[in-house]
Amino acid sequence: MMTDKMIAAGALLFLIGAVGASADTRFEEIAAKARLAQAHAQEVEMGLKNKRAIEAATIRNKLHAVGAEIKQMQSLVADLETKQPGNLPAAEWRLLKEKVQLLAILHERKAELAMDVEGNRSLLRAHAKGTVLRASKLQQTATSLRQASGSTSNAGS
Repeated sequence: MMTDKMIAAGALLFLIGAVGASADTRFEEIAAKARLAQAHAQEVEMGLKNKRAIEAATIRNKLHAVGAEIKQMQSLVADLETKQPGNLPAAEWRLLKEKVQLLAILHERKAELAMDVEGNRSLLRAHAKGTVLRASKLQQTATSLRQASGSTSNAGS
């Protein structure tokens, strides 16, 4: 559990350092939000692995935190949508949007399951594991787009 908190703290420090309005900064923010969502989902998954290690209220709080990160990612994507540089790889951009949308859909279902933690323990754990994997993939895509965006913005410097 300590490593999850270290991941979350590192992601938060990363976010604090990622200030600015450029597209590559927003991609960094999306990657950082995905790391935070991943850390919260990992805590849920590990807590559900051990039947008495985590309380239902803690699970719901962690799921709420995941949802908050997802909403912020959706907001960043919407902002990028209006200001998207035309020089980004279209396939990766579409993939990023789809991954954020998929995380949102997955989270909505998980929130329903959290109403009965004990009755839905195995499903919640599977959903948490899926969130961890999808958040990891989202980080990779956001990082790739940040690099693509950074290489084009660096060319003009």
